[in-house]
Amino acid sequence: MDEIGIYATAIISILGVAYPIILQVIAKLDDSYTSVRIVELFELEPRRRWFRIQLISALAALFIWTLKLPPLPLFEDLGFLIDHSGALLVMSMTVLLVVSFMLLVSRIFTYIVPSRLVSYLIRQHRERN
Repeated sequence: MDEIGIYATAIISILGVAYPIILQVIAKLDDSYTSVRIVELFELEPRRRWFRIQLISALAALFIWTLKLPPLPLFEDLGFLIDHSGALLVMSMTVLLVVSFMLLVSRIFTYIVPSRLVSYLIRQHRERN
């Protein structure tokens, strides 16, 4: 499966380009609102945590794939699924990473626009009570 390079490129691009930009945007939240509490709220966002987990998982899957380990003798008879399990893992982790990245970006847009942030915080408060 030579197409794995496309997925590897997506993972590395998100790590090398998008992640530092996201960190800059988060740092600007503190400057925009002059409140550390907004940054703390953003750090607690489930989408932020999910993105970090997905990034680490995708990198781990890519590492596992590069090892090109032979299937265990117990599973050799399972065919295509086992033979290409590393590539399938990388593909699925990459898709999940891209989805979580898009969700995180939408949440960042919520935090950047003050009127959206207020509406979001009010909605969150109502859901908790």
